[in-house]
Amino acid sequence: MTKQNIIAKAVKLALFATASVAFSTTAYAAEEGDDEEQQEEQAGVEVITVVGSRLKRNNVEGASPVLIITSDDMKEQGHTTVYDALNDLTINNGIQIEGPEFSNGFTPDIRTLNIRGFGVGNSLTLINGRRVANYPAAYQGSSSAVNFGAIPQAAIERIEVLSGGGSSIYGSDAVAGVINIVLKNDVDETTLNVVYGRPVEAEGDDYRIDLTTGAVSGNGNFTIGISYRQTDPISAGDYDKYDSNDDYPYQDIEPSTLNFDTYVLDRFAGQLVDPGDQCENFGSQRFLYSESLGYLCGRDNIALTNFRNEREQLSVFANGTYNVGETELFGELLYNSSESTVDRYSIFIQDRIYNGSEYYTVLRSFYEEDLQRSLDSFYEDDSFNVSFGARGYIGEHEWEASVYRSQYELESSRVRFKAQEAIDVFFGDFFTYVGSTPVFFGNGSFGLFDNLFAQIDDSNRDLVNSALGVQTYGNETSSTGTQFILRGDLWDMAAGPVSYAAILEYEKQELKFKPDELITQPPVFPYTSGSGWLGLTGYDGEGDRDRVAVGMEMNVPLHETFDLNVAARADKYDKDSSSIGTRVTPSIKYEWRPTDSVLFRGGYSESFRAPDLVQVYSRTGFYTTVTDLYSCWQGLGSPDTFDAVDDCVGTQIFARRLGPGEVGNEPLKDETGDTRWVGFVYDVTDDLTFQVDWQKVTLEDRVSQLSTSSLLFREFECLTDGVTITGSRPSQDLSDINCDQVSNLITRVFNEDTGVDEINSFNVTPRNISEESVETVDARLLYGFDIDYGRFDFQINYSHLLSHKFDGIELRDDPILGGWEPRTKINATAKYTYNDFGMALTMLREGSTTVYDPGHPLVQDGTLSDRVPPHFRYNLTTSYNWSSDFRTRLTIRDLFDNGAPRDRTIGPNAFPWYNNFVYGGAGIGREVYLEATYRF
Repeated sequence: MTKQNIIAKAVKLALFATASVAFSTTAYAAEEGDDEEQQEEQAGVEVITVVGSRLKRNNVEGASPVLIITSDDMKEQGHTTVYDALNDLTINNGIQIEGPEFSNGFTPDIRTLNIRGFGVGNSLTLINGRRVANYPAAYQGSSSAVNFGAIPQAAIERIEVLSGGGSSIYGSDAVAGVINIVLKNDVDETTLNVVYGRPVEAEGDDYRIDLTTGAVSGNGNFTIGISYRQTDPISAGDYDKYDSNDDYPYQDIEPSTLNFDTYVLDRFAGQLVDPGDQCENFGSQRFLYSESLGYLCGRDNIALTNFRNEREQLSVFANGTYNVGETELFGELLYNSSESTVDRYSIFIQDRIYNGSEYYTVLRSFYEEDLQRSLDSFYEDDSFNVSFGARGYIGEHEWEASVYRSQYELESSRVRFKAQEAIDVFFGDFFTYVGSTPVFFGNGSFGLFDNLFAQIDDSNRDLVNSALGVQTYGNETSSTGTQFILRGDLWDMAAGPVSYAAILEYEKQELKFKPDELITQPPVFPYTSGSGWLGLTGYDGEGDRDRVAVGMEMNVPLHETFDLNVAARADKYDKDSSSIGTRVTPSIKYEWRPTDSVLFRGGYSESFRAPDLVQVYSRTGFYTTVTDLYSCWQGLGSPDTFDAVDDCVGTQIFARRLGPGEVGNEPLKDETGDTRWVGFVYDVTDDLTFQVDWQKVTLEDRVSQLSTSSLLFREFECLTDGVTITGSRPSQDLSDINCDQVSNLITRVFNEDTGVDEINSFNVTPRNISEESVETVDARLLYGFDIDYGRFDFQINYSHLLSHKFDGIELRDDPILGGWEPRTKINATAKYTYNDFGMALTMLREGSTTVYDPGHPLVQDGTLSDRVPPHFRYNLTTSYNWSSDFRTRLTIRDLFDNGAPRDRTIGPNAFPWYNNFVYGGAGIGREVYLEATYRF
């Protein structure tokens, strides 16, 4: 899409947003309301609703721990996007595999949260209390996720974060937390905001222009805004410390290594075929990979690695209300459109081939300068969230009715090799098949490599390009629903009224993966991926889900110091998308205020997550090497005992991942769990507040994809009786899968030549087979005091991981299985203000994590610790109000340019030589932003 199209969209959407607000402010004569809320406001008491409850109250701190981030907080802490602010939450301690540094991954253009390390799909995201559509591509190929990169910072009034389960209020997905994005409203001025920034060491400009306006009257209000952002790409080559493989920082342990560019591996000999002088033909260098393997060709491609993708983003938001008698009409809109480019400098072919006597694995990379064409990937996504409704009073009971629609569309394109054309160009005539591996006959030892390893020039460039094409996806997700809420007081007790909130809700979710024709065409190779793109499995599938829910929440003041809150919700799902039926989730929680300055709180809340629509409806597959236990056992003569490691060799198969219902297995159940918590809040003085909360979140029947090796082990148990296998044990307990179900997943055909039953088709499906629990302590300190020349304010947020268990294994202390979750995380801000001047310094500390490679020899012999030290970042902001209408701000992100912690177990090929699963974006370093805000 061109920039002119972006601007045209801006005009159209501004008109649509204006129409939306006009709809909610239809000209009717207004009457003064004298409802309960107005009476309370006149009495000086502000009543609010905060995430985690649908009841209105006059205290932000309640029975559930809630963190509120305002738009000013985000700016003061140096956050330039909504994602930055949420990513630095202390409760967001799980790894995320996404972003520019994962440009070859499934979802390089998404920004997600992984609260408590439970996974990106286990926290619920709302906009003004209503659900949003998921990102239309499968996160890491297997689940759904919300893209926080599609929510503009300019539209945010505040973000409310519930730490813990909330299914008794919101239903599915509210397992590890709930994020409620509250849009700006009640704006009575016009504001122009301009932001410009760039890294200190690179030339990647980042600028944003926001325009917001609105009006407030006795009849209602409206707010409308537009935000445009342009972000330039950043590459590793922009930095002296990342522009060459010679910059590898641990050369005292292991010398730097070129990136693999071209090689031929003799699989039987276990050695690389020496390329001799051929490396020069493709602009590469011949280098020794290892004494045991030999030589290959390589290039120094470090400088071409992405640190930030190019992006252009347009957002429009609107919010409005209008009073018609005693009824208030309202409407809300948030629209986002973005285009991004993922820089890809090369494309490669890697395959296993056979020359009539020996197997070889071959690799050849083709570069943009060789092909004289762009190999970049492009992503264009459009999303909108719109709702309309009305609210008012029936007697003393407040009601609200609304309808909403959230939709997300994604179009992506990427250059790939077409399967049949690549075979014709590079491998010659196709002869026959062995399992899923194509077999080729060449002319002489290396005749068959002539095309694959030919130098690219004017004589053959068109031939190579003829094997390339543009692979596309056009995915869609949506969420459409309606809500009716009724709340008020039921009766009076000695300590106060019993308040309630009831909800009736309907929602329909839809998912559609729309791959191009080459992905869905009949397979080029029988029993393989079913895709016309070489080496690409692809995704397809579509489906929907209907849900009806009813819920009730009550607050009972048992004593003037003690309130009990009880809630329950029933969600009924359609029969096609899952086997849930109706899921009831209750909760009970309490608030005890023995004094005005002390709050003790706690509770128990059940939670659940409905089966992910990606796992229910999508189809894909992957190549893998497995130990075929049954055919190995047959080939050994069916002994009573055999060793799976010493007696068997690996077999390459193509495993299809299908929905459970497609292979006759049971449909997925919902994942169910609970949250238990206790804590206290102590207002030591008017300026000093301290709070601590302990929490444990559990989830049973977690969905995991079946392990291929575990499934083969279960199949062996079904097909044999009393045979003992040594040397290997399954990683999953699949004893609950009966033998008929196993036979639906694995089919075999008898090979008369070998006398064994070989695998004909292999299917894996998601299953409810795991359990997980996380136990944490969160603490917060707020302190402020005045001095003669201004005021100091301090805020410290701290989270400590006490335990993280998965299927009974304590991941927190396991250097191998535990991954890289930090045990602690701190977000602390010190702020100073004096008249029109303000300054804030924010420290972001991630605790120690497991080293990148716990199996490294230096770790195994005790020379190195199995953990890396904590990671510190600092953001500094200064602001000045030049007048009541004009303000400027300077932001320096990563003030001291600390970079990621050094980890000497990272090898030379693991660029950017830090753990980017944990410290994504650390390579960009110090950034400086200037912001100017003017109110008309």
